[in-house]
Order: sequence, then structure tokens, then C-alpha cells
Amino acid sequence: MGIDPLASSITSVIPVIDGMAEDLPFGESAFDNVALMSILDHVVDPVIAVSEASRVLRVGGYLFIMILVWTNRFDVDNDEYHFRHFSENEIYDLIPENFDIEDVQFIPYKEEYRRVMYLKAKKRETKK
Repeated sequence: MGIDPLASSITSVIPVIDGMAEDLPFGESAFDNVALMSILDHVVDPVIAVSEASRVLRVGGYLFIMILVWTNRFDVDNDEYHFRHFSENEIYDLIPENFDIEDVQFIPYKEEYRRVMYLKAKKRETKK
């Protein structure tokens, strides 16, 4: 299942519905896995987007994040595609406290000042 604010213009082999990452139209614990693939730098509020992903993910499920992280040249004013440029640490800061990061990998990108970050985190029961 995919979600996109422009779903009606997308052709996909998986179902894609209209929606925004900051307001997912699903109930709590609806999914075993949630993947935020190259979206956090395109949403208005990444904190709310990750919170929504956590809300719809069941305990024991996995959150997958793929995103470009920037090592320098944080000139977002001249970037027509991204609302923000994240550093690696800013992505770690977005992960809720009730998640355990199990894997992080990086691969080079076209330019030396950014790279692709893959993160896998498992949701655990919230401490009361």
C-alpha cells in the first residue's frame, strides 16, 4: 500500500491512495512494516510524519527509512526539490524512543556531499 498526495497521477503495481504522511488514513497498529522511502525531505513536518508511521505500525514491526543525508552544502534555499537537508544525526533524532535501531547502511550518491542512508528500526512496547 502506498500513499501520495498525487496518487491519481501515479501508475503503480501496488495500490496507491491519496494522502499525506503527516495524516495517515489508517488505524493504529494497522501494518507490520512501514517504509518512508525518500519522503522525509519532501514533507512539511517530518516529526509528525514519523509519528504517524509509528502510530500505524504494530509493536514488533519495522520502520524502514531511506533518505539522502548531507555531509555539507546545506544550501536548501537553492534546492527546488527538498524542503530540508538532513544530516545523519537529524535522522536519528526523528526516531521515537520506543524504537530500537537494528541496522544502518550508507551508499554513495552522485555527489560527495550527500549519501543515501538506509535505517531499520523495530518498534517495541512503550514503557508505562
